[in-house]
Amino acid sequence: MFFVNKKNNQTISLFVFFLFLITLQSCKKQNKFQEYNLKVPRRKAQVTTKAEETKAAIAVNETLADDCLESCLDCEGVKVEAKDSGTRLRPKGILRAQSEGKGEKRKKKAFKDLTYEERMVLKGELIAQGRLETAVSHIEKMIPLCNNMEELRDLTLEIADLVFEAGNLSKAEGLYNKFVKHYPGDQNIEYACYKSILCSFWQTLDPENDQTKTKNTIDASQKFLERSNIFTTYNEDVSRILYACNDKLMESDISIFRSHLNRRDWGQAHHRLKLLEKEFLPIFPDAEPKLIMLACELAEKQDNQKLLTVKKAELAAKYPNYEEKQIILAQNEEKKPTSFTSRF
Repeated sequence: MFFVNKKNNQTISLFVFFLFLITLQSCKKQNKFQEYNLKVPRRKAQVTTKAEETKAAIAVNETLADDCLESCLDCEGVKVEAKDSGTRLRPKGILRAQSEGKGEKRKKKAFKDLTYEERMVLKGELIAQGRLETAVSHIEKMIPLCNNMEELRDLTLEIADLVFEAGNLSKAEGLYNKFVKHYPGDQNIEYACYKSILCSFWQTLDPENDQTKTKNTIDASQKFLERSNIFTTYNEDVSRILYACNDKLMESDISIFRSHLNRRDWGQAHHRLKLLEKEFLPIFPDAEPKLIMLACELAEKQDNQKLLTVKKAELAAKYPNYEEKQIILAQNEEKKPTSFTSRF
């Protein structure tokens, strides 16, 4: 009988758990586009399609075979082999060497000995196999060998896309910014700018945490929208990202306001409330009743009945049903079930 010890059981359980987490993260990445109603970015067709890459790979293999044919010392005669894909010429010397070396393992070239064309073929195979991190390391070693400026440009953008797909958002953001800096007039400049903003946006934290990345994303989005006469494909998406970041920043400031309120630091709480009104009311006019409610909270904590009466009267005059709506929303939020996936 086959027995599985406790240690093996734990190993299998851990493997299944990590596999579940990886799948969950992948689903979250796809859902982020749906959550904010964003387009899945596609760069313009200056990079070859899969069919063209396959065709190019075949051409490279044939070129390598021809080089081998020319360099063979024993080329007095050739043998024609019929294959499904066509006819291939092979020198006698190669056939003899193959027949003599039967049973011996064919030696593989070390990566450092591969030509640029061979590395290009290998890169395509690695991407097809889903080995993105290995493909990235290969491209990084190919870049110094590339003398063609157009190919170098394509490799620079391709490596950024592969790093993005692998989930390394910080590195991908830096690579997209590098492409923008080095190729400002390229036709994929809008695509690269948008992907950089997307990387930055997906690295933003919850309102209760540091908002440096959120502010950086806002700055990049504003610069993108300033070029709306040139950048037309992703304008709506960047506008949504900008709106979401401003909303997150406002929620963060409200969290800071409540923190000052709980510490009974009335001066800082009042300052933060004024800052909220100044910075966010022009962006979110609908947030005015929420800010009036915060002013009511501050007045109530300070036991300032006069200010509390004034603010409640202002709220009732401008938004008569606001408090009732907030109570209903709070009750619905309490009844809402917690999703299992939201725990991760």
